[in-house]
Amino acid sequence: MAGNKKSTEKDTQKSSSSREINDLLDAIIQEAQASQQYDAYFVTKAQELLDLDAECFQVIAKRFQKSGPHEREILLQVIRNFKGFEHIEYLQEFVKNESFLPRTGMAILDLFNRSDVMVESGLAGRLMDLDHMVQRIKQNIAMDNMDTGVVQDYLKQGSKEQHGILLQLIDENGKDVAVFIAGLFREDAKAGDRAVKMVAKHQDANAFAMLDEVYKRTAKKDIAKVLRKMGHALKQKGIEVEFSEKKTEQSAVFQTASLPKGRTFISKVDAEGYRLIFMLKPVSTYEVKIFNIMMNFSQGIHDIEVINALRKETHKFIDKLLSDKKTEFMEVEEQLGAYLVQEACTISQQQGAIVSANIEQWKSCYSEVLNTQKQPEIFNCISADSIGEADRSAEKIDTLLAGTDIGFWFVVSKDARESWEKMRGILESEIEIPEAQKQERIKEIQDAALKKYFTAENMMPVRRRLEETAYYLYCKDQQDNARTVLALAATFDEADSTPEDNVFCVKVIERAFSFFDEAYQSQQKQQQMAANNK
Repeated sequence: MAGNKKSTEKDTQKSSSSREINDLLDAIIQEAQASQQYDAYFVTKAQELLDLDAECFQVIAKRFQKSGPHEREILLQVIRNFKGFEHIEYLQEFVKNESFLPRTGMAILDLFNRSDVMVESGLAGRLMDLDHMVQRIKQNIAMDNMDTGVVQDYLKQGSKEQHGILLQLIDENGKDVAVFIAGLFREDAKAGDRAVKMVAKHQDANAFAMLDEVYKRTAKKDIAKVLRKMGHALKQKGIEVEFSEKKTEQSAVFQTASLPKGRTFISKVDAEGYRLIFMLKPVSTYEVKIFNIMMNFSQGIHDIEVINALRKETHKFIDKLLSDKKTEFMEVEEQLGAYLVQEACTISQQQGAIVSANIEQWKSCYSEVLNTQKQPEIFNCISADSIGEADRSAEKIDTLLAGTDIGFWFVVSKDARESWEKMRGILESEIEIPEAQKQERIKEIQDAALKKYFTAENMMPVRRRLEETAYYLYCKDQQDNARTVLALAATFDEADSTPEDNVFCVKVIERAFSFFDEAYQSQQKQQQMAANNK
């Protein structure tokens, strides 16, 4: 009887602990879905879970198994801060046996790469192949033409892999996924039917729009039946949708001209962290809205303006923009521009700043591409494995700082100005100070500047600037440098890492103080020459 009583008490405690863990997971997921959370947030939450129960991963694993794609991505942010090998073993079994989004697989692969645990041979290659498959399909979707070979390669995948790939395409490409589903119908009607059923399960306006686009491309009667049934169910919920079949029955003599695709241009990030984005959106046959957005990696949205222009005027505007000698612009896809604007808007909101009301007009114009991109573009270009193999030596860092403006990020900051004033005070002191003592005091200022600039709060903006710098270098065919810059950004996530231990952080500050010293010596020479000429 005593043994049964102890067993019952133990089960009660375990049940109570599970409830507390799940309650905390609910709160984490809710907060992460409501607004962007930084790495420090997930580090703290992982520790809170471990404080509740050192064996909490068993509960998290069950939650992970049952969660949808977006919840899994949030849970992975927590799991990556666990130590040991229990979670690594679980995730290896998970990717071998379960269906998952390829981007989730890449996040798991990144977690594997950060651990010291040996991962089963071939697993990394499989995860990278799935991600590569998605990128090939997305490239075809962007060109509005599915290559037969790409579709056939997809059909060679297992059922679980096909399911995960299609779910990610639905999540990221919206109604444009119709290009791919139509391609499936051309190669394998059963595969096309399975894709339609998967989309139809969502039972919302977005799913209806996807299937409506598939119907336009295939004219399949079975899809028309699904659309009528779904449309009826949505209207009962108060959601108005319109099936394209009705439009063809009442076609007008004069058809509306289709609007051309919008264009997006982003500037290179300047030394102070500012960037300009111009997004041009045709809103009628003759009129285009031009959104001029200035943002900063620390402050978010600085300003957003909108003007209406005639289409013929926009050609002159684009030519002028690309011929600007002071600011370099690159043309990118709409979804990337939308991702950067949304990210900046989130930063502004987190800081309690008021964003111009023009942001609502922008959201209305770009509603179709909002939230379609889930990560910085550079991670769609460079694999996690190649980042881990990048050169992070002190010599390579010196080369990068000399060849890019990364070395000036600190120089133009408020912290640098304060450091320079202190350094100049020592160098110009009227009190006789031994040279060795001067250098010692300057070294103390330098060490203080390192800690003050590379704080936990400033790490995320610096990291994001490094990621965007890597994308710029990648677009300039400097893939090797791009990988190194990404690898340097990743060092900010290393456990127990401090600015003093980070070679990159130390090099940035050292280069700045070297620049200060050169400027001071140059000033002294000029003053001496001026005195000699008198």
